[in-house]
Parts: sequence; C-alpha cells; structure tokens
Amino acid sequence: MPFYKCLHCPRTFSSPFGLKRHISDKHQYDVIDEKENITRDEKEFKPAIQTDKPGLWDDEKQTEETLFSDDDFIMYYYEDEAEQMILDQNAESSAAVSKSKTISEAFSQETNEENKKFNIDSETDEEEINAGLTFPLFIDENDYRETTLDDAIKDKNHPLSTEWPKGQKFLDNSNFPYMKFKNVPITNFQEVDYEFYYQPIIHGIKVLLLQSDINNEFVFNEWWCTTGKNIPIDNHLLSIIIYADSTTCDHLGKSSEHPIYISLGNIPNWIRNKPDAKVLIGYLPKLKAKDNTTKNSKSFQRLQRQVFQRCLQILLSPIINKTNMYFVIKNEIYSFTPKISVILADMAEAGAFTMTYLPSTSKRPCYCCLVDNNDLNNMELSHITLRTPEIMKKIINENRAKDFLIHEEINYFWKSKDFNIYSATVLDRMHMLDLGITKYLLEYTREYLQQKVDSKTINEIDHRLRKIPRYPGLIIFKNGLENITKFTANDYRNIMKVIIFIIDNLYDNYKKGGIMCKKLCNVFYKYLKMYMMLRQEMFTDMDLKELETLIIEFCQEFVNIFFEYSTSHCKIPKLHMLRYHVIPSIRLYGFMNVMSTETYETLHKSNVKNPYRSTNKKNYVLQMLKTLHKIRKSSGFKNLLWEFKFTEIEEKVSQIIQDDTINPLHKTGFKNFRAGLEEFLTENDVTYDENFGYFKIYSNASVESMDIIRTSGSFYGSEWFSDVAVSSEETEWYGKALLLFEFFAENKKDPINLILLQWYDEIYEEMYGCKRIQLTDQYTCVYLDSVDMAVHIIPRNNCENEYFVNRYIY
Repeated sequence: MPFYKCLHCPRTFSSPFGLKRHISDKHQYDVIDEKENITRDEKEFKPAIQTDKPGLWDDEKQTEETLFSDDDFIMYYYEDEAEQMILDQNAESSAAVSKSKTISEAFSQETNEENKKFNIDSETDEEEINAGLTFPLFIDENDYRETTLDDAIKDKNHPLSTEWPKGQKFLDNSNFPYMKFKNVPITNFQEVDYEFYYQPIIHGIKVLLLQSDINNEFVFNEWWCTTGKNIPIDNHLLSIIIYADSTTCDHLGKSSEHPIYISLGNIPNWIRNKPDAKVLIGYLPKLKAKDNTTKNSKSFQRLQRQVFQRCLQILLSPIINKTNMYFVIKNEIYSFTPKISVILADMAEAGAFTMTYLPSTSKRPCYCCLVDNNDLNNMELSHITLRTPEIMKKIINENRAKDFLIHEEINYFWKSKDFNIYSATVLDRMHMLDLGITKYLLEYTREYLQQKVDSKTINEIDHRLRKIPRYPGLIIFKNGLENITKFTANDYRNIMKVIIFIIDNLYDNYKKGGIMCKKLCNVFYKYLKMYMMLRQEMFTDMDLKELETLIIEFCQEFVNIFFEYSTSHCKIPKLHMLRYHVIPSIRLYGFMNVMSTETYETLHKSNVKNPYRSTNKKNYVLQMLKTLHKIRKSSGFKNLLWEFKFTEIEEKVSQIIQDDTINPLHKTGFKNFRAGLEEFLTENDVTYDENFGYFKIYSNASVESMDIIRTSGSFYGSEWFSDVAVSSEETEWYGKALLLFEFFAENKKDPINLILLQWYDEIYEEMYGCKRIQLTDQYTCVYLDSVDMAVHIIPRNNCENEYFVNRYIY
C-alpha cells in the first residue's frame, strides 16, 4: 500500500487527498528550505547585464551597466506545493504531469511565436515573463464546477467551513479562517527573498457570492451586455472589478504594502460601495533597493514591472479566457464566463497595469490615448487616437516603443480575448477629482487671490472656514487652508462641500488681469454641479449631454483662468482624462459612481494599517492576515441634560433663563417651550396627566435616517445646534433644533419623542443652485420621527439673516 509523506513534518497519509488537506490546514504558510526542495521547478532570472565585480554596492559611482550580479536577484516560478508533492510521490499521476508539460510547451511555443512577431528575440524575456504558467495549470477546473451550497458545506477544502452554523452563515470578509492565503516565492533581489501572499481568485469570487445580499441582488445583464455578446450562448457574464493601490502601514511611511482587491460588476452600486462587497486577494510584493542609484536604474525598474506582471499572472490565470465556470446564484447553478470589466487605479498604478511610462516623465502622458504632451492643456481637440493592444503591438514590432512611451515587455492582459486594458483601466473618482482637480483648483485659486486681489483674502478664507456651522460628518478646519499640502481626499471633499459659500462676497476690487468674484464662484459652481452629476446612479442620453457640456465648459474656463498660475500651464493629465475620457467611460462601463474607491481606501485601514499596528513589525504580513476588526454603531437619545415635571415648567424656565452658564439657544428654547408644547398638544389631540407628566431633555438623538441631531451648548468646545429638514406631501421645511426631549404624558405609556424647532422661511431666488432662507420667530414642537434628516445651513457672509441650504453635502 503506497503512502504519502509530508515534507514539513513526519506525518504520512494513505491518500493524496489526506496529504493535501494536511498541508492546507497545518503548513499553508510554510516554505520548504531551498536546498531541500527538489520537487519545485526553479528557474533563475538572468539579468540582462551581469558582472562578477566584488564590493558592488560599496561604490556609489557604479554605472548602471555594473549594478547587477548573477546573484542579485532570482525570479522563482513554483508550482502549487501540495499538488507537486502528490505528483512526485504518486506514480499514477504521470499522466497529469505529462499533460502539464504538454500545455506548458504549447504555451512556450505560443510565446515564441508572439515574441518573433514583435521582434522580441531575448530568451531572457521569455523566461522572465512567460515561463511560470506551471503554477496555474494545477488549479483543477473541476474544483469550481457543479458546486452546490450543500456540497460546499460538506467539502472541507471549499472556502466554506464545516464549523459554521448550518454552513450557510456568511463570515465577515476580514475573517480569514476560510481565506487560506498562500505565499509564492517570486524573486530574490540583493539577497532578499520576496514572496507574493494571495488567495486564489476563485475563492475570492465565492466569498462574495456567499453573501446573502450580494447573491440575492445579483443581476445577469446590465452595462456590460456588449461584452456579453462575445461569450458562449449558454454562459452568463461574470463581471470582475479589480482595484490595486499602494498604501503606507504607519504614519511615518517607513513600511508600505500594495493590496489588491476584487469586486463584482453584477451587483447594484449601493451594494458594491459597501466594504463587505470587496475581497482582499493579495499583497503585491514591493522591491526595495539599497541605494538611489539602483532604485533609479532601468534594470531595477524593469524587474519591478516583471514582478508585477508575474503576480497578475498567478492571480488571473484561473479565469483568463475561461468559460463554463459554475457558481450558485439564488439557489440555482449557472454557468459563467468570467471577464475583467474594469481596473480602478491611480495614475501610477494605471501605468503599471498598462505598461506605459509615468505621466511625469512622459511625452505622451495619457495611458488611454496617444495625445502629445504639448496638447495636454488643449480642451478643444477634435480628434485623439486611442491606445489598443493591436496598436501597441504594432508599435513594439516597429521598434517605436520609446517614441510612444510604452515598455517593450509583453503585457499579460494582451492574452485576454476581447479586452482592451487601456480603456478598461479607469482613473477612479477619488484620485481624479478629490486628489486631482480639486487640489489644483484650490491651490491655483489661492495663488490667483495673492497675485490679483490681496493676500488678506487668504486670511479671510481661513477665518470663514473656522466659522462654518457644524454638521454630522463635516470636518471643520480650524486652521483653514494652512496645512493644505497635508490634506487627504476626505479633507478635500469636505472643503468642496462649503467652498462656494466661503468665496461668495469674498472681494469687490481686483488688479488688472483679475476677474470678478462672481465669475470665480461660477467656476466653482460648475465644478460642484459636475461633481454631483458624476455621483448619479443612472444617466439618460440627455443627462450625458448636459454633463459633457458642463465638463467642457469647466475645463476651458479652468485653463483660461489659471493658465498663468500653473507652473505647467495647466498641462494636467487628470484634467485631460476628465475632458476626453470620462464620458466615453460612462457610456462603456456605466456611471462614474461605479469608479468610486472611497470604500477601498477604508479597507486600507482595516486590511493594512490597523492590522500592521497590531503586529510586532517582523514578518508582519502573516500576522496581518489573521487580524479582525469590527465596527458597531448605536442610536437613541443620549446625554440627559435636565429632568422636570409638567407642573414645574414655569419654575424650570425661570431657573434656566437666569443661569448665565446656559447657552443662549437653550435659553431661547425654554422661553418658547410652553407655547410650542401647547400648540403641539392641541393640534395632535394628545391626552396627558398633568400631575404625572414629566420631561427628560437630552443633548442628542438619532433619527430614522441615522443622522444624529444635536442640541449641545458645548461639543468639543463649540456649540452645535443641528438644522433639520421636515417634509410634508407638498413641500420641505427647515428648522433649527433647540430642544430634544421625551414627554412622559401618562402612567404606563411610552414617552412621546419631540423636538422644539425654530423655523426658517425661504427666499425665493436661488443662488449657486442652493436655496436661500432666513430665520423666523416661529417656534413649534414636532414629533422627532417627522424629522427627515439633518441639513447643513450656512450663513451668507456680509449679509444679515440670510442663509444657504448647502446642497453639496453628500
């Protein structure tokens, strides 16, 4: 009877499946010592330039030609460890080995033909980029076919765990017991081994589909229906969205990781933008050079690109050009063809995915098209040539790669049928707008005000920012724009929610070459209107035309006004992307809200930053994978301020009014408490026991919209009395909250939850797309449940009793 021995411990097994399960459970992170590992197919990465010169790294004056020795870096291509052990120890598996060699040889032959086609003759390139397909070949396609939920529960190797209650309750995706991350050695550089930690992408897809809300809301046809025409007739399209972005692990930036996530395009946007609708599938290795000379060398940068492409190959090989993959949707089995629909990225990551030069060093700085750098600020181009795999292959074949700023290595995505990596890589909304156009708009506005108006206006902006009324979730900038260079995307979003009210009536006089304050406000108004439209869930043809007009007008005015205040004369790649590529992307892939990465950035905290802080900073990736974080929210009345009986109203009011420590708005509320309460009791026919009745007054409460309404005289040192919206069938009313209280009207009955409001009245002429209102002397108690939500109401500068209803809060 044959037996199968584990290479990590003395255990032996009677079947290959027992060995495979044992390795998966006990040794999933273990790596066999390099000297003992004779079963893996190790291939050395041969550097293009070699030297045997000793003391290589001691001489800072070494040229690039002498930087790398044979031992500096090795690229590994390892097969799946458990599978390979079984194949080596099981004589009956020779057929599988033969099959893998046949496929590997076929792939190698295909690559040779492709290289010859592109005039890529280097055998090193072939080994470095394409020789490693043996790992994905051992992912058995049958493992992912005809799998029902019941089968998954019984199968211990399936992502589901037999330890789950009834096997059907979905575990939080940051819980990793079933996410068995693997580590694959990728390369050795400067005597440091680099590994790729990942989980199979099929497992990640299953993790998403096992969530009840995702599974129940799964849709089979939407904006990707055009792509769906190119798949087998009996298959459905499984749309996969990829996001990758490097992030620091600590506040000093000494350590960083490069997580990569997936989500599904087959689910509604309101679900997709939740953190649970994304799955972490790996940490891309980041190579580190010992000195700047090495870091800036072409050889090192080339190795970085090869490592990136290799990791993508390991991750995506199980789904690229595959059909008839079966998944359980709504308790039925469907056959799918997985397709990568969108890749969300910043400019740097977009360059890595598309293998193009970074914009800062490029004469053709757009990864989507071939626009020349000199035309980057031209917002009236009549024609642009788009990048496609066919055009890029032709350029490489004609030895013109440097002219069009594309790297000569083969892009792994070229192997995917009916897929254009250049149009599918989409600059996400956060990096394009919040950290891009918004940043430039604020910086250039400050520069304009200093040169053409008065430096005092900068101080006035900071002063007005400090005086902005509080609103739930809105950041108040006590230092104004003083630290703008350190602003995050969330900071820029919060600034833009109020900036138009800050600039309104900011100045009257300006120097030659300046513009009126109203014109400057209109530039911000067009940008805000465009920004809000880009957040829409759906577009009609008319909406798209209106949005395109807004984008064109804003981009043209932006260049015309701020041309002289930009060191690059507004040659901004993100502005070009906004002008020429956003509308085509919406038409091709759907609304821009799909391209939001705000929740991905939140996942950076839960999957990278917070787990890192819980480690001992040594071999921290494995420790990070085991970390779990959960956040909970609460609701209801909080912070009791006063309690008094119905018969004590007059006495309590007199006491509050005479107390100099009480906030004036609280005093106003108590002055009008009795009148507002009696009006409420009369209009709503409320019965109450005057001798029993009593009140509890609080500083905050939650409403149905999950907004927190506050009536606090001192919230972190400042008063906060919320403004709210109360809707009727005909219109919407606005009021300032003065008191939040429970009224216990009768014994053994639930209290009545009430709010005392001071009402606003509407001024009928809008400005900047916002309602203008004024505060009245009318006070009323209403049911707390009738409050729809908190609203942000801002006093208009240099005007008495005039306010804006901020519609740019989102």
